[in-house]
Amino acid sequence: MSVPGHFASAARFVNALRFSDAASTRLCLLCLLCLLCLLRLKLCPQALYGPICLTLQCARANQRAMAKVKICGVRDEAMVHVAAEAGADWIGFNLVPKSPRFIAPHGEPVPERLTDLLKVSAEAQLRSVVLVVDPDIAVLKSLTDTVRPDAIQLHGQETPEFVAKLRAAMPKDTEIWKAVGVENRADLEAVARFVSADRLLIDAKPPEGADRTGGHGQAFDWSILQGWAAPKPWMLAGGLTPENVAAAIAATGADAVDVSSGVESERGVKDEVLIRSFIAAAKAA
Repeated sequence: MSVPGHFASAARFVNALRFSDAASTRLCLLCLLCLLCLLRLKLCPQALYGPICLTLQCARANQRAMAKVKICGVRDEAMVHVAAEAGADWIGFNLVPKSPRFIAPHGEPVPERLTDLLKVSAEAQLRSVVLVVDPDIAVLKSLTDTVRPDAIQLHGQETPEFVAKLRAAMPKDTEIWKAVGVENRADLEAVARFVSADRLLIDAKPPEGADRTGGHGQAFDWSILQGWAAPKPWMLAGGLTPENVAAAIAATGADAVDVSSGVESERGVKDEVLIRSFIAAAKAA
């Protein structure tokens, strides 16, 4: 192979790696610089081509995939854009009227409001998640026939049988997520019953007497997750903040996290600085 051919091949290989952390990016650029110097000196890069590619492969193998992030309870388009710019993967919209994060707190028609938010999310290339509690399948199916979120998150007292029935009724390209509140290992083991869900959201159990099943900003004992074999893709939730999300990921091995109250300046009001800080901390963990 000619010298330009070797360089082009190496460049294509480096580009395909798509490094996501600064250290690996610097290594990638250093290797390319070495090849450029060899070419400028009219030396054949064959001797270094193999070691360089091996170094890059090792860096890629040792690189931990960045955690995915869901910002939940967003009510306005501006925060959708903030989340997208900061690197969020999912955006969550709450359809529970009693929640302080309900998308239509002033009596706006829910389908129209949801349509607007889903449109903005799609334009921002964010995957959308609609949060519901103990929904009626017929009503939910009617709603999603009009607007199509990427996922539906069940955050009530839904049974495994209900989840299976909803999964069968919904389009295949709409994922069904089930949030489960846990406090101890026994609660965690019971999660395996939800085999029909596409993803599980492991949250803290709500406080005694709470009128909502989630969004309380309380964490649970992460140590109960040690040695747990998740039966499905899962996401960590409950009491996460910009200050503790890195420790949470390290302690649990979670590859996806969910936050709502932890990025609010006041109840139900998302804060741009906190959203950006949370996503940056989660991605750097």
